[in-house]
Amino acid sequence: GCITAIKQSLEEYVMPLLLAWGLIGLVVVVADLVVILLCLLFTWHMRRRETRGTRLQLETNTGDSCPVHGGRKVSSVSKQEDKQEDLQTQTGRKISTASRQSKPSRARREM
Repeated sequence: GCITAIKQSLEEYVMPLLLAWGLIGLVVVVADLVVILLCLLFTWHMRRRETRGTRLQLETNTGDSCPVHGGRKVSSVSKQEDKQEDLQTQTGRKISTASRQSKPSRARREM
């Protein structure tokens, strides 16, 4: 009768759907727990970095600052001297570093 038909449709259609939705629900719960755990771990890590004082200070390097010369711009005079040295090296002559350092730059002579 009627109860047998309900039981048969329940076994054929409803139970597999409930099982599939249950499995999908378990996968979603596990994924949510992993995301929550990662968020908590990241928050703990950021707070630990702030309390330890190891925060990195990032600087934007613009064209005006030079990491080698401590943030000051390289003058055009030193660039011209470098060009002259390169030309003299190509022709076979080379200025010693001692004579180059002892020679005052144009900027100092003008002051």
